[in-house]
Amino acid sequence: MRVLSIPVLLLALTGCAAAVGGTPGTVTINVVPSSAEITTSAGHQCPQSPCSIKVSRSKSFTVTASHEGYRDAVVEVEAKLTTAGTIAVTTGALVANVVGAGAVALSGAGRELSPNPVNIIMVPIGSKERKNSLAGS
Repeated sequence: MRVLSIPVLLLALTGCAAAVGGTPGTVTINVVPSSAEITTSAGHQCPQSPCSIKVSRSKSFTVTASHEGYRDAVVEVEAKLTTAGTIAVTTGALVANVVGAGAVALSGAGRELSPNPVNIIMVPIGSKERKNSLAGS
């Protein structure tokens, strides 16, 4: 019985790791004008819009859009704990253990990136508008 218990335990732990490991989130970035250069504080670059990037769901980051003749635009994309993530962390703390709850909270599982998509309408230099706008975010 002991020989069977170890493989079953290892299989259970593997499933738990997959559940809490999370996957990178995909964020779509749309900028007007579409030829704007897009960079992120997470180290990504896009030569034009639209573009999609894969980033950790556990960390917030900024998106910067630059284009000659336009004001630079910076948008904060936040890693937010979802309702399901809150339940998973709470359940992990109550039922399993604090380590399991911490793994869920830190891995990005149960988090979402917001806004997603990131929609930026850049303002031409010299325009009466004071700042860039976020369309539909």
